Amino acid sequence: MNKIKHLPDAEFEIMRIVWGQSGPIGSGEIEKLLSEVKVRHISTINTLLRRLVSRGFLSAERRGKELIYSPLVSHDDYINAETEYFMEKIHNTSLIGFINAFYSNKKPSDEDIAEMKEWLSERND
Repeated sequence: MNKIKHLPDAEFEIMRIVWGQSGPIGSGEIEKLLSEVKVRHISTINTLLRRLVSRGFLSAERRGKELIYSPLVSHDDYINAETEYFMEKIHNTSLIGFINAFYSNKKPSDEDIAEMKEWLSERND
C-alpha cells in the first residue's frame, strides 16, 4: 500500500463527512453537511473535492449533473497512518514518552488506568 499522505484540516473535514456515510455521497450532500459544521463557498468545496480525488483519497463518478464520491482510503487506515507519523516524529515511537507527555500536567483517571491495564493484559496473553 502507498504511504498515506497527511490531510490539511479543510480536506480532513470533508473526509470525515464521507467516512461517516454508509455509502457513496453526492457533492450536494457534502456541501449541505459541511455547511452545518463550517461555512465554505461551493467553489472552495469543489476545489477541495477535486484535490482529494487527485491525491487518491476519493473516487468520483458522474451521475447526471452531480458527482458522487466514495472513499479510497478508509478512516481507520488514515488514523493509523497519522498516529504512527505523530508517534515517530514527536515521541520517537515511545509509548511511555507519549504517556508521560500526555499526563505531564494531569493525573490519569482510575478509568484511564483500568483501560491501560486491560490493554496491556490483552497483549501479554
